[in-house]
Amino acid sequence: MALDLVQGSAPERLELKQQLLAAADRAAACNTLICSSTSGFRSSLLQADMENPECLLVAHPVQLVYLLPLIELWRGERRPICGGRMVEIVPRTPTPRRAAPRCNTS
Repeated sequence: MALDLVQGSAPERLELKQQLLAAADRAAACNTLICSSTSGFRSSLLQADMENPECLLVAHPVQLVYLLPLIELWRGERRPICGGRMVEIVPRTPTPRRAAPRCNTS
């Protein structure tokens, strides 16, 4: 069974986040969007050790989540997300969306 999205919310330690994102990237299927929550690191730093950095998306929940259910989203800086397309994650209806393929073809 493949996952559509992996959300990592590790402590704000750059090396730890880079290791976890690289491991998720290696283990993920081609169509998996890899997200990380951060309040202090640029997405390009988080992408540093990833084989497919184009599929990193920073997904940071707005505080207090139980009062304001919003997520701040921004794409990676090194390459456009998932083959050059922004992925719609928050649907207008409760239907799940599938991420664009993320396999390197070169």
